[in-house]
Amino acid sequence: MSRRLALAAMALTVTLAAACSASPDRTVDGGPQRVQVVTPLPADAEIGVGYRLYAPRDDLLVNGRPAVETFGVTTVVALPDGTIFALQDARVSIADSDDHSKGRDRGLALVMITPEGVGTLVDSPYADRERGLDVWPLCASTDGELYAIDDRGYRLVARNPSGEWRGVTAPNPVGGPLMGTGDGGPAEQATVGLLRGCAAAADGSVYIADGCVLRRVDPEGTIDTVAGRPELGDRGSGCGSVDLENRSDPPTVPLPSYDGPARAAELGALSALATAPDGSVWMSALRGVQQFTPDGRLRSVPIPDALDFPGTIRSLATLPDGTLLAAYGSFGPTGIAALDPAAGVWTILVPPDEEFTGVAAPAPLEDLSLYGAGIAASADRLYIAVNASANAGIVVVPWG
Repeated sequence: MSRRLALAAMALTVTLAAACSASPDRTVDGGPQRVQVVTPLPADAEIGVGYRLYAPRDDLLVNGRPAVETFGVTTVVALPDGTIFALQDARVSIADSDDHSKGRDRGLALVMITPEGVGTLVDSPYADRERGLDVWPLCASTDGELYAIDDRGYRLVARNPSGEWRGVTAPNPVGGPLMGTGDGGPAEQATVGLLRGCAAAADGSVYIADGCVLRRVDPEGTIDTVAGRPELGDRGSGCGSVDLENRSDPPTVPLPSYDGPARAAELGALSALATAPDGSVWMSALRGVQQFTPDGRLRSVPIPDALDFPGTIRSLATLPDGTLLAAYGSFGPTGIAALDPAAGVWTILVPPDEEFTGVAAPAPLEDLSLYGAGIAASADRLYIAVNASANAGIVVVPWG
């Protein structure tokens, strides 16, 4: 990085109380759509200090049903204008058609938070009254489209700024092939096999982590594999011996190293993607970090030992200056590391809080306790989705 974050202590209390009211003109499965007010950043927010923007709500409606238990946020996606989408985990009561209780099941509430700090629940055509919201946000484009998994139909879908949803790929229902199909043709007729993430580029392309291959939907809507070897389909979606050999923890084989044509690289399962300002795509293929460049090559990037475990990199994000951020952790406690691509130097910004001695926001970034966390970034903010601990919810960190 060109400089470290200015991590300064701050004795400012952020009020986390939130108001809740009903919106008269929006409903979800016959129930009122609740409007939430979340805590905006204080006017004098300091660079490098984390503030909890959104705390788990006890009054959530999950597809028309009130949540009986709520958990933290599992995913956060940032749009260029500062709008963010967050997926909050909850438990809802399930009943049959005669209203006989069938116990409790997990549900997911998709929350949209505006730059002004107003949050609303988002409905979608992919919701199921008995299972909750079946859409999982993955990434966002520069023009404000949100891309997500439709878990029931198992396909990539998109929501435009007007709130309209569309299918990007064709459904691949339960029992369908683990291998994605349709390379070289329209994405809307293609299927994905093991959709693990996506990243949208400035030219309108959308990159998809599909099992052990990287696929691209170009601005004209054509899908193709750009990295990995889909012909290695013995374990589904292009996963071959490299994926098997690198799954032990701790690893028993050297970290895979690539520097050559991306389509010739045998990859492990992709777990995270992020596009960079220069048009390249950062990804983590089971172990390590790789960079896919616009000229079709793939190269491995040396990583700290702390990041070298199967699936330890939870999510990736890039800043406008090209800095790569990685949320990592083999189990629950999560750390955040930053890479200066020009210098090839990593900096651990937040070490995993294995002993749970970290603190709740507001506090300097390096002191925060993060558990099950994922990250997203906008032009001047880092957003952290925290699944548990004192910071459960969304922590926002002013940057730059």
